Amino acid sequence: MKVFNVIFILLLINVLYSCSKEKIQIDPYQAPELLPDNLVPGDQMNDAILTLYDDLGIVVYTDTEDPRFRKDLVSDETLQLPERLPADTSAVLFYIKMIRDELYSVLPDDKKYLAPRNFYVLKSPLVSGTGYYKYKYKSYLWSNSFADVTVGSLDESQLDTTLLKESLIYALSSVLRGQKYNSGIFGQFQTAADDAGYYWSVTSDEAAYSNGFITSDQGAILSDQQDFDSYAAWAATVNPNTRDSILTLYPGIATKYSLVSAVFRSEGISLEQINEKWQDSPLNPNH
Repeated sequence: MKVFNVIFILLLINVLYSCSKEKIQIDPYQAPELLPDNLVPGDQMNDAILTLYDDLGIVVYTDTEDPRFRKDLVSDETLQLPERLPADTSAVLFYIKMIRDELYSVLPDDKKYLAPRNFYVLKSPLVSGTGYYKYKYKSYLWSNSFADVTVGSLDESQLDTTLLKESLIYALSSVLRGQKYNSGIFGQFQTAADDAGYYWSVTSDEAAYSNGFITSDQGAILSDQQDFDSYAAWAATVNPNTRDSILTLYPGIATKYSLVSAVFRSEGISLEQINEKWQDSPLNPNH
């Protein structure tokens, strides 16, 4: 994990205010008209949140005592957040920049509406279940809203920009997968996942690849949905040379990768192009 010290982060945050921002019209998904009561101008983080809302119609929620955090966040989900730790201010500012530069900007103009409208950011990891069935998520799209995403692990002392990028594409993948659920494409992925083998055969990267899984973290592949979204996040960030080598050596990986890529292409979104932009992004720790 790439660790950024606080001084470096704060220097990068200044970029948030140094760039001019263009107004963009949003149509299908609308952010709430009533913003949190404590979201008032004059505070650096609040100003950044309000600017994002004004520019893109996207709201970032940071106050874990806000009614929406307490009431809606786990209304009909199994996501477990026994300790809802608010994300650090600098981490929130950094994530706002990534929403702009690493999600919204990579969507085609006619697909901007696919960007989630509400982000709930936490320092807490996102986990559900226990024991052998402990599900782990890079981000979590609520089933009670097509545009609400919970994001965890935003800790200013351990900011991993690759993980933050993955969380954005992971959320976008959840949206597209949901749209294509009855189209047959996701069904093909489920068949490929069934043919790949069982997650409990995964004990190392080699075992994961051999069994058709892109990660050796069993908690991240307990369901077809997690597996699918993990592929999308990986495809958007992995070094192209590493990707091509893995796709060549492991046919099961290549099959599932092609199915995930096809879902994105069917919406005019290229995971390969997103990856190319990430390789050149100043936010990429390997750049």
